[in-house]
Order: sequence, then C-alpha cells, then structure tokens
Amino acid sequence: MEYPSVETIERLAKRLNESHGQKLLIFNFSEEPYERSKFDGEVLDVDLQKMETPPLKLLVELCLSASQWLTTESGNLLVVHCRSGYGRSALFGACFESFRGRRSPKEALQTIAERLPVQLLPSQQRYLGYFHQFLEGTTPQAKRLRLSKALLSGVPAFEAEGSAAFRPFIEVWVAGELAYSSFKGGKSDEAVWPSNYASSDSVVAFALPAQLLVSGDVLIQVFHLYLDAKRELAMKLAFHTNFINEGLQLSKFELDAACTDDRFTDDFFVDLVFEEVPKNEDSTEEEEKVQQAATEDAAVFEKARAVSKQLREEAAQSAPAEVQGGTEEGDVEAELEAMLMRGGPAEGSPKEMSNGGGHSGDEDLRKELAAAAEESERKVEKPVEKTVEKAAAPSQPSDKPSAKSAEIDTLFSEFDAVLAGGTKGDVPSKGGGYSESSKPAASTSKAAEKKDMFAEVDDFLKELDGGAGSSTK
Repeated sequence: MEYPSVETIERLAKRLNESHGQKLLIFNFSEEPYERSKFDGEVLDVDLQKMETPPLKLLVELCLSASQWLTTESGNLLVVHCRSGYGRSALFGACFESFRGRRSPKEALQTIAERLPVQLLPSQQRYLGYFHQFLEGTTPQAKRLRLSKALLSGVPAFEAEGSAAFRPFIEVWVAGELAYSSFKGGKSDEAVWPSNYASSDSVVAFALPAQLLVSGDVLIQVFHLYLDAKRELAMKLAFHTNFINEGLQLSKFELDAACTDDRFTDDFFVDLVFEEVPKNEDSTEEEEKVQQAATEDAAVFEKARAVSKQLREEAAQSAPAEVQGGTEEGDVEAELEAMLMRGGPAEGSPKEMSNGGGHSGDEDLRKELAAAAEESERKVEKPVEKTVEKAAAPSQPSDKPSAKSAEIDTLFSEFDAVLAGGTKGDVPSKGGGYSESSKPAASTSKAAEKKDMFAEVDDFLKELDGGAGSSTK
C-alpha cells in the first residue's frame, strides 16, 4: 500500500474500510505517524530504532504477530507500507512468506520484485540472510563485542576544491541509541572537528574509545562534514553481532548509500575489527542484564521457530494435495477434444511428458478416442436403463467397444487419405505426384468427398460430446 499522506489517506481509508472494516491490520514502517483513526482496523507504528533495516528480533516478532492475526479469523487482512519506496515492506514480506513456509527468503523476495520496483539496501539483504539462518536453526544471541578499529580503504571526493576531499566522522548506534560519535558539535570553540583527508590519502582511520561495546543490532554511519557545519551521509551499514566473529570487511557494494555513489571508487572497502568481551570485565549488575536480555530473546526466537516449523509442515502437506488433484473422470472427453483442436496433447500434460514434449501419433490418438468412447458408453449405460420406458433399448455393451474402435479406425484412415490429397485408391508416383493411371478425381467430386469426410468426423465428435453430456446429467 502507498503511504497514507494527507492527500491520499481519505481515499485509502474509504477503500479499505469498505472492503475489510475491522478485519484490517496495518504495519506502518514509515516511522511517521498519521491519523490512525481514519481506518476501522488497527494500525501498528513499527519502531525501527532509527535503523533503515528492521532489527532482527523485531522482524521475528512481527512475523509472529502477523501469523497470529491471519489465523485468528477468516477474512483478516494484513497491509504493510513504507514512507517512500518498498524496501522495508519488501524485506518484511519476504521474511514473512519464508516464515510461513511458502519459499526461501530469497525466492520470496524475487517474487515480490516481479510485482514491485524493489531494490533492497545491502544491509537489508544482509538481514534477509540472517533471517534465513534463524529459520535454519540459528538462535541469534546479542553477544557483546568491543569495536576496536574502523578503517576506510580509500577516500571519496566529497569536495572538489581545496586540499580536503573528505572530512568524515563516525556514529555508532546500538539498539537505537547513540553509543559513540567522533564529532562533538556545539559552540565553535568547543567543537571537535574531524580530520581532513585528501584524495591522495589511502586510508581513513577513526580514533575509537577503548570501551566501545556493541551488542545485538548495530548501525554504523559515516558522514562528511562541510565547513558550514552541514553534514551529508556518506555511507552506513547495519549488522547483528551474533553473526560477527573478529572482523567484518565490506566492499563499496555492500554499504548503504556508498553502493550507488560514484564518489567512491569500486575498490573502496571498510574494515571493522572486534574483540570479544570477557565476562569478568562486566560488572555483576551489567552482566545480569545481558544474561536476562539474552534469555528473553532466545525464548522469542525459539517460539517463533516452532511456529514457523509448524506452518512450513502444513504448507508442505498441502502442496502435494494440490498437485495430485489431477483431472477428474468427467474431463477425459474435454481434454481429448482440446487435443484434437491443437493437434497434440495439452501443454505439460502427462501424455506430452511421456512423449518427450512432442505431439502424439495418430495411432495413440485412435486408442485414446476409443478408450474415451468406451468410458462414455459405460457412463451412459446406467442412466439409459433408468429411462428405458421412453428410450429405445441400447445395444449390448459388449458389442460397442469393438464397433466403436472399428469406426474410429475407418474414419481416421479415410481422414488421413483426404489430408494427404487423395482417396484410398490413389497411388503416388515415383516423382512424388500421381501416376497417369490413378489421377485424382475431379475437383468438384473431390471437394464433396472431403466435405462428407469432415462431416463424418464432426458427427462422430458430436456423438462423443453427446455421450459425455448425458453422463454428466
């Protein structure tokens, strides 16, 4: 759904209220509130903790809530939207489809991208991979790491004039809170301005505090600071510490914002160096908080994985039933008639697969038509006996299959001869035409003969249709 702005909210609310009323649940990923009372259903403002990418635990909790909502009552509808674009909505949609067992997160995203102009940010793609690992059995833990180094290999040219091409500062956000910033703004005499880097410099190294601890969902942003104190986002990246060991190296194309910025060279990359925090370095109170949070998070992940497993098992059980539905008995004649119209079996039908994808021969078609005729006679037999007072007595069933098969063979033999351009008595010459002793009949008689032959085929098909029609009454 598009964002319900002041201009569009009345139209969107009217359409959704009339169609779904209170059976509507809206996930607002825009981080911008609006008049929720316009909608009869419930609107949930999703707190992304100042991250462009929804935190991993939040993604899992939203999948649980959405699953419960859709299964609570028939007709319930889930709607998601962002502020602009579809990145956050598409990420959640792909995770939720995978959570329900429909397909893998990557496959689900591809399906969404076929319908919407979606292009996930590199960090969003990273979290899509995290979610897949969670479904496969990994229980994410917000392990504590010390960020000891942050290095940029390469200097983007944000300023063309002067000796300073890049004046960067770094921000580190943990769980939606600013943990560290290398730029201390304020009065001019109190501000700590970042260092200048020229295009000729090869590396940018940030001086980080000794106890910069991160855990769980982490967002790192690098800005360029202009001389007028305006700042511009140069790049950012989001990650979860559970999936990080001692280091993280990301190329330009794995960084948000930088991936599409020509001011960064293609060989640009970022190096982050981490150290694990020994438990004895934490105070007892802090360690207890960490352990309690880890226990609570693990319970959420385990519950969600159990629900997802059940949903995926149900989806796997229902999938074969849909495939094995097959063709009902009453559709045999209709399929054969469609085959005649096409000159071969239906696309993707078992018959076509057995023939390597080619058309069936006349002999196979004769056999199938004969079998269909026999099936029609068997279906017609009992209803006719019930109305024997008004209808003529049918011939013995044992005689009909052979007679019908013979009739089919005769019709096809004559029909093949007509299509070949001659009667049964015509004999082709060595040159590929006709000999003088067996020239084709006059054009008028030939046309009449062809017409009669096609009439016989039409009559036979009508007879089949009549038998199929009476069998379904």
